[in-house]
Amino acid sequence: MKFKYNLLSSALLSAGLFSSAAQAATVTIDSLTYGTNENGTAYVSNCSGSYSGAVTILSSITVDGTDYTVTSIGDYAFSYCNLLTEIIIPDSIAFIGDYAFSYCNSLTEIIIPDSVTEIGNYVFQSCSSLSEIVIPEGITEIREGTFDSCSSLTKIIVPEGVTSIGWNAFDSCSSLTEVIIPNSVSSIGLGAFRNCSSLSEFIIPESVTSIGNYAFQDCSSLTEVVIPEGVTKIRIWTFSGCSALTKVIIPEGVTSIDDFAFDGCSSLTEIIIPNNVTSIGDWTFNNCSALTEFIIPEGVTSIGDYAFQDCSSIPEIIIPETVASIGSSAFNKCTKLEKVYFASSEPPSMEIGTLFDGCSEKLVIFYPENAEDNWTPVLEGTTIPTQTWDPAVGPVPEPPSLTYGTVTKNPETGEISFTLTFTGTLQESTDGITWSDVTDTAKGGTCTVTVQKNQNRFFRIVVK
Repeated sequence: MKFKYNLLSSALLSAGLFSSAAQAATVTIDSLTYGTNENGTAYVSNCSGSYSGAVTILSSITVDGTDYTVTSIGDYAFSYCNLLTEIIIPDSIAFIGDYAFSYCNSLTEIIIPDSVTEIGNYVFQSCSSLSEIVIPEGITEIREGTFDSCSSLTKIIVPEGVTSIGWNAFDSCSSLTEVIIPNSVSSIGLGAFRNCSSLSEFIIPESVTSIGNYAFQDCSSLTEVVIPEGVTKIRIWTFSGCSALTKVIIPEGVTSIDDFAFDGCSSLTEIIIPNNVTSIGDWTFNNCSALTEFIIPEGVTSIGDYAFQDCSSIPEIIIPETVASIGSSAFNKCTKLEKVYFASSEPPSMEIGTLFDGCSEKLVIFYPENAEDNWTPVLEGTTIPTQTWDPAVGPVPEPPSLTYGTVTKNPETGEISFTLTFTGTLQESTDGITWSDVTDTAKGGTCTVTVQKNQNRFFRIVVK
């Protein structure tokens, strides 16, 4: 912390808030200690730890017959003043230093005047009773840890003009339900909204081009995220532990998805990976157990260790021709995975013995026709059945099947109804000669059928 303090002091000197003779005189008024500067300004330097209730910071003080305007609140000035409940800041204040109100855990109300243009690092850290605060319009940056662990804070409006949200700025604000971010913000720092477990909706403005590691980790109520077009990388742990997240839209500009990025997103049912992505990191989609479909785009060259571990609802996956390496246990415990299609005649670098541990007993590995000489050495030692396929034609369809459920009859009309469950394409005929596809059932599924008295309806399934 000494290093940060020295940097801050230098900044204050250059801004004229403190002079080089900052310790020239001090005075204590109503349990607040003020320091004076040679340029006629003063700052709050300390508050008695026993001070309780509300405190009012003076806008000016007189020391030895000289008037000083109070323009700043120094580093740690009110830190650990556990009995303070309210602080009144005059509009003479322009700067609030690092940790100024940290651990004031009884503080319920503070009004920051519009005169304040700069707020330091961790200023309100662990102000656990603070439920509301208005950030002044003149602020251009939410610094590191500013509201870290403000566990009662419910709403934040970031003013227009703010360009960045720093590391851990709102980390562990566990009651935060609403955050409004302006289009002036270009970066969201490491861990900025980590552990904001009540945040169910978050709109990332289009102006954002950088999202830091852990930025939304363990935002366990967040249900949907749209990542702006300017973002080029999904960093490590960014959305890990977002267990309510069901949908993520990733823009075309993203080129890599790093380790653990969506780890533990157990409700995720839809994610579209853009064609520009070239690498999928370690544990990236670990435990995305609700994901039923995943398309690896052409252009991906590497898939990391355990990348899809415990994706227990994915039935099949195609590995594009561009993939050159697949990490250890990448598909470990994908319990419903029954088909893996490799599109390349040249096998990627991989450990076939661990790659599919814990997958379905029905798993079949498909590799391209006429590539047996390349694939046979790679597949040695595995007991997983293999088949060939033609990547130009596409995945091998399921064998057609057709079953029907319980038949019910209307005793008054003679009408009967039942449900058909099928794979393939369901077709219908009234004469058994001319057939037509049943609407919206081309990929298999279920279809409820009603047959009137004396009506002929024939059904069959085909593979197209």
